Amino acid sequence: MSGIVTYIDIPVAVIGLLAVHVNHRDNKLGQILLIDALRRMIGISAVVGNHTVILGPINESAKNFYSKFGFI
Repeated sequence: MSGIVTYIDIPVAVIGLLAVHVNHRDNKLGQILLIDALRRMIGISAVVGNHTVILGPINESAKNFYSKFGFI
């Protein structure tokens, strides 16, 4: 084995898309949605067995948003 870990080897939870309409930005809705999603993932982690959360930001703005919460 090459030492490369794939997603198949580690149970993960994936946030596919988390978005707030442009008319409702800057009022903490994105933060509220992210926290709610993470709380739900924690709640089911004992059943599902996920060890991490993966997301793919759609653009630089989304990348900057997620980085504020410690995502890399």
